[in-house]
Amino acid sequence: MRVLSSRGTLFISVLPVSKAQLIVPAIFPAQFPMDSPDSTLADRIPRENRIQIFSSLLRDVDSAWGQLSDPAKYCVVLAPTNPALHALPSKPWKEGPDVEAYGEQAYEGEAGITRANNNLKSFVERHVVLAKDWREGQKAKTISGLEVWWEQKDSSKVIQPGDIKVVATADEASNGEVWILDSVVGK
Repeated sequence: MRVLSSRGTLFISVLPVSKAQLIVPAIFPAQFPMDSPDSTLADRIPRENRIQIFSSLLRDVDSAWGQLSDPAKYCVVLAPTNPALHALPSKPWKEGPDVEAYGEQAYEGEAGITRANNNLKSFVERHVVLAKDWREGQKAKTISGLEVWWEQKDSSKVIQPGDIKVVATADEASNGEVWILDSVVGK
């Protein structure tokens, strides 16, 4: 599935985008307006243009999207920018030793789809930190169990391990924050 945006309208394509392909406008009914104090991360993240690719990946992983949709569960989303995801050597669902073990057919058939889904889940879950009031140097776990922390360096927050720079923070939602990154976690 691909999510595209044009002049404020979101479009969904379930097939790879080609020149002649019909793309259907997406309608996302919001429970709360984006600027409402009750809006959740799930309400706000799809509207952040700098992280649209990661936003579409989040929606495909129930464990992460459920966390973002629940107003009672607070978290910090470490969202890579669109350019950061484009810079990856392979798609997030094609990471790990799968190609070495299975060759070019690693993601074909039922077993391949399962491998791809597991890789995507692992990738997304490394970017959702289960923490509220996350302080500098405080170690916290992501949904995947990865331990991360942040430090202040040269007037910027930097996620560790990996020296991943936080380039911006989006507006806080009722159940968390979005920190926009210049790279991905766990690579």
